[in-house]
Amino acid sequence: MNRAKASEYAFLLYAVVVAAAYGIAHDQVTATISPEYFLLGKGLASHPEPFRLAVTLLAVRASCGTGLLAGAALLVANDPRRRGKPWHLPYAALVKLSLIPLALAAVAAIVAGIANASALVGSDTAAALGVAPTRVRPFVIVWAIHAGSYAGALLGTAVSVAVVVARRRAGIRDPSPTSARA
Repeated sequence: MNRAKASEYAFLLYAVVVAAAYGIAHDQVTATISPEYFLLGKGLASHPEPFRLAVTLLAVRASCGTGLLAGAALLVANDPRRRGKPWHLPYAALVKLSLIPLALAAVAAIVAGIANASALVGSDTAAALGVAPTRVRPFVIVWAIHAGSYAGALLGTAVSVAVVVARRRAGIRDPSPTSARA
C-alpha cells in the first residue's frame, strides 16, 4: 500500500474513533438523563448485556458510520485529483476541520434539548411506548438531544467540506508547522 492510501485510511480510522468516542460520551450522559429513552425507545430492555454496556455498544454502532461518512466527505473534498488542483490540504488541517462536525453536533444537541424541554415534542410517542408520565419530559428532552446531535453533525460536515473546498480554490495552505510533515 502506498503512503497516500495509508494516510487516507489512517484519517478515516481517526474519524471513526473520534465519532465513536463522542457517541459513547453523548449516550452515557443522555442515558443518565433518561434511561427510558434507551430501554423503551431504543429497545435495550430486551438486551442481555448490562445497561451501560448496551448503551455503549449502541453508541458505537450509531456513531461509527457517521464518523466514516464525515471523514470520507472530507477526503473527497480534499482529493488533489478533483477540479485540477495539484495539491491538497495536509492531514493536520483535515484533523482540525474534522472537529467542526463534533462541535456543531454538541451545540445543536444542547440547543435542541433546551428547546424541547418546554415544547415537549414527542410526548405522545413516549406515552405510547409506556414511559411513566413523570419520565416523559426527560425522555423527549433526550430524544431532542439525539436529533440535534445528528443534525449538527450533518451541518458541521457540510461546513467543514465547504471550508476544504474554499481553501483549495483560494490556494490557502495550512500555515501550521505540522502541515509541512503531512
